[in-house]
Amino acid sequence: MVENFSEMWDIYESSFPEDEKRSLKRQLELLKNPNYQMKSLKDDNKVVGFICFWDIGEYVFIEHFAIDDKYRGRNYGSKFLNAFIGEANKKIVLEVEMPEDILAKRRIKFYQRLDFKLNDYDYTQPPLEEGKNSIPLLLMTYPEAMDQEQFNQVKEALYGVVYSN
Repeated sequence: MVENFSEMWDIYESSFPEDEKRSLKRQLELLKNPNYQMKSLKDDNKVVGFICFWDIGEYVFIEHFAIDDKYRGRNYGSKFLNAFIGEANKKIVLEVEMPEDILAKRRIKFYQRLDFKLNDYDYTQPPLEEGKNSIPLLLMTYPEAMDQEQFNQVKEALYGVVYSN
């Protein structure tokens, strides 16, 4: 079992809509995959958030990243994501919701402040498991935007590695 899993799971459950998260059973199965990691983000030994990511070859894919509601607005997100960028030593890709409401626009701006680039290509996150819906999203990448060919390669890697599990 991953250290601090129950604290991270509580944050996970409260941070994402149903179609954007897995069941506990599926999440526990994923932790056995060598390409997948779930890490707690701590301050003073207190879990304030977590990050889940995949190694998909040339890229690291951040699948879930969240800071506990109690700790939001204190710069933890920027601090931890900057540290992750420094440690990843690879290009980074993540999914964001379409900029159709204030919260989604704020989330995109947050990543843009950390030098992530928004890629304007059609992308749909497949259902995470049976009973979930697919979701139209956008991909953001660090340190640079993708061209159409790179986008197609990343999409194929995500569908083949992340969403085939």
